[in-house]
Amino acid sequence: MEEQEARWGEITAIAARGGLLKPVRGGVILINQEMITDLLASRFGWHPSNMAPVVASDIARERRIEAYIVDPISTDELAEVARISGFPDVPRRSFSHALNMKMVGREVAVSELHKDYDSANLIVVHMGGRLSVSVHQCGKMVDVNDGRSEGPFGIEGSGGLPVYELLKYMERNNLTPGEMIRRLHNGSGLYGYLGSKNFQEIEANYDKDKRTTLAIDALAYQIAKEVGGASAVLKGKVDGIIITGGLAHSQLLVNKIKERICWIAPVFVRPGEREMDALGIGVLEALKGQRAIHNYV
Repeated sequence: MEEQEARWGEITAIAARGGLLKPVRGGVILINQEMITDLLASRFGWHPSNMAPVVASDIARERRIEAYIVDPISTDELAEVARISGFPDVPRRSFSHALNMKMVGREVAVSELHKDYDSANLIVVHMGGRLSVSVHQCGKMVDVNDGRSEGPFGIEGSGGLPVYELLKYMERNNLTPGEMIRRLHNGSGLYGYLGSKNFQEIEANYDKDKRTTLAIDALAYQIAKEVGGASAVLKGKVDGIIITGGLAHSQLLVNKIKERICWIAPVFVRPGEREMDALGIGVLEALKGQRAIHNYV
């Protein structure tokens, strides 16, 4: 507050990162007690961002203003057909980098495609510790891989794995589900193959080490393959493909992906994460009446 030279009396609302919540529609959501209760109990899982709405709610109550979240991790706009997994007791769920992906989707739709986000067909790829490849159809994220257990691997996440072989591996090594989940989330991906989570260091060895070459090529291959599948969701009618997230800073990786997918649609690169901007813009537009405010129920 001091660095931004802001005064508390000038603050009209608070925007917070959404944590792991029940499936909710995308957009701006008012923080209420039910949301706080779910987050404090980690009812839908634990994540550091679970604390953001809790802190925002405390400050908002003290200042007698409202607090909101925007496009949380659990944003769920999946088409019904996308929920079918192949095993009835385990439907597909929507957990993704929704906040950043919807932000860059809106930006590119307007600035590059000269369309409103609500009328564009987009594929948005967020590349980080885990990967999200999402399909945006006329303003809704109708399909996306759950980066914890589906899709391409990332810096430290495994992505999708052969289920039968995974179960046999757990049995052979006497691993509990909790132990296996920790390995899949934090000890897999590029880190599992190469022993590093620093992509700049990994990339520097691309031409020097065959294992590194193969690992990066495989990452690009898996991402491109997922994008190809996403294009089928839109029946090939794709206005644009957006590559974003921390790994989008890598020209090597981006080029290797683009050479496999550029025939589908124009590819736009937006490196990094725009989550703080997305929070501020989302709530500001809601306060201006340009976006609806939803309740958490």
